[in-house]
Amino acid sequence: MAIGNIQIDLDGSWVLLQSLGYPFRLDPDEIYECALPKFLDLFSKHEIKATFFVNAADLSIPRKKALIKRILQEDHEIANHGYAHCYFNQLSSPQKKEEIHKSTELLNDLVGKQIKGFRAPGYCIDMELISLLKEYGYHYDCSVFPSSIIFLIKIWEKLNAGKITTPLPIKDSLLAPITPYRISPKNIYKGDKGETGFLEIPVTTLPFLRLPLNFSYGMILGRF
Repeated sequence: MAIGNIQIDLDGSWVLLQSLGYPFRLDPDEIYECALPKFLDLFSKHEIKATFFVNAADLSIPRKKALIKRILQEDHEIANHGYAHCYFNQLSSPQKKEEIHKSTELLNDLVGKQIKGFRAPGYCIDMELISLLKEYGYHYDCSVFPSSIIFLIKIWEKLNAGKITTPLPIKDSLLAPITPYRISPKNIYKGDKGETGFLEIPVTTLPFLRLPLNFSYGMILGRF
């Protein structure tokens, strides 16, 4: 029997606008309020459970908070996607800690217990961030993106936003495991043979060609 999981980054329209350098607002949010109910209806119909990575800033909007509570009511998992979808590589150490502290408190309060999972916006993960996740009681991370198309993503960002926001190391990403592994104490892109390392669940990537199984790329590829 194969075991897998479905992960959804609960990024509203403001996240996309922010990444492209446009003015944005948290509310109203057409993508968020249209897409999330459809996902939940679909999962309910087929008895599927998923993990939703939430930007904690969205909890400040009552309509969004009500939708996020529906995720819990239907027995899906809530995980952390940061507070304001900041790229951690652009933050100082105190700013990183504040981002993790603030988002963790808000999400723990919503769920009523310690949340377990984290995904860094833009997959901007490093060992300092892993140490913070351990400090705040997380069990796993889902930020490593072991794909062969990273250089294409960087080109797309440069053409559309005028800057590269995902400074992913191409070589390390190409050599990283594509199945869950325990992180090496010195390199997040390498596995530890022991059982004590922090658990990494990489972004789903197909074998051999290492193409990502990520439906967000429909925005770029369209019907093709």
